[in-house]
Amino acid sequence: MFMKNINILTVFVVLTGFFLSIFILGGCGPGETPARQGVYRIGDEQGDWGYPTPYAAYPRGPGMVRTSYIFDSLVWKDDQGFVPALAREWEHDQEGRVYTFELREGVTWHDGTPFTADDVVFTYEYMKEHPTNWADLGSVEEVVELEENRVQIKLEEPDAAFLNNIAGVVHIIPRHIWEGVEDPADFRSPEGVIGTGPYKLKDYQREKGYYQYQAFEDYYMGTPFFEELLMLKVSEPQLAVQRGDVNYVQVQPEALDQLEDTDLEIIQGTHDWNLKLMFNHQESPFDQVEFRQALAHAIDLDRLVERALRGHGLPGSPGMISPDSYWHNPDLPGYEYDLSRTEEILEGLGYRKEGNYFQREGEALSLELITSA
Repeated sequence: MFMKNINILTVFVVLTGFFLSIFILGGCGPGETPARQGVYRIGDEQGDWGYPTPYAAYPRGPGMVRTSYIFDSLVWKDDQGFVPALAREWEHDQEGRVYTFELREGVTWHDGTPFTADDVVFTYEYMKEHPTNWADLGSVEEVVELEENRVQIKLEEPDAAFLNNIAGVVHIIPRHIWEGVEDPADFRSPEGVIGTGPYKLKDYQREKGYYQYQAFEDYYMGTPFFEELLMLKVSEPQLAVQRGDVNYVQVQPEALDQLEDTDLEIIQGTHDWNLKLMFNHQESPFDQVEFRQALAHAIDLDRLVERALRGHGLPGSPGMISPDSYWHNPDLPGYEYDLSRTEEILEGLGYRKEGNYFQREGEALSLELITSA
């Protein structure tokens, strides 16, 4: 039941889906250090995700991945937390408003130009003037070069998510290339993909969805393991990896049964695409908190995972944050599947159960569910 002018709140994430990553792996004995490899091929159904600069790439995960091979941020994140990238150390004041970063020394851009603190200052100032889709720098008050390898970033107010949402997301760009660029979204020259990251862009073909990356031998974290990375458009990912055309693909969970008896390595994990149930709070009966709670207790999330995702997913959690999110609070109370509790709440709202439906004042309870095809 929707109107043009609506006030919608996600009551809970219904399902969080899984993805399957499939690898073809070369042999290596226990305890052996793997030798450096030549070309690693990644298959993708979509193909093109834009020119891999902070401004021209697709403004979500796939675009970020393709850009991150070329450009680095001040910090990065692994499964344990934040780790050094262009900044080897950082600290903040007691209030959490001023961050000081000590940058790595000896870092060079892909064209051989030394990376400096001035590039960091320039990047943040440039991206405040020319916003990207990746980070909102409106909270950044000032960026100052303290020394040749130290930068201080002052925020307008404390921000606990600064490292996650800004310092770990903003790709540092070189002043000597971008300073004169007035329209960054249209800047798609070879100079536009000069970064400090582990790979240089060797070739890009938009029509074919083709990305060819070459290892940056002077990368500050060491020589990359693969000499080249290729990202290719494939129409049938599962067949492409089984034939050996590519080394890596992602497939839908329903393909799992067909792959279990193969020699492929399968890694299963969650992704950030959620299925949500949303209500129009301006329409009765959704304007009643108790009614929305009754609906929440009436949905068997475990059964939904089994039937809709074939068991490859997670039941949702209350609110807009999925249970696999970095921001999820597992201590928040949920809504267990409990039809007796649903009936109890509805009766408290004046509804009475008549057979298989509820009615109030002689009118059956009927809800309209709108979904995309």
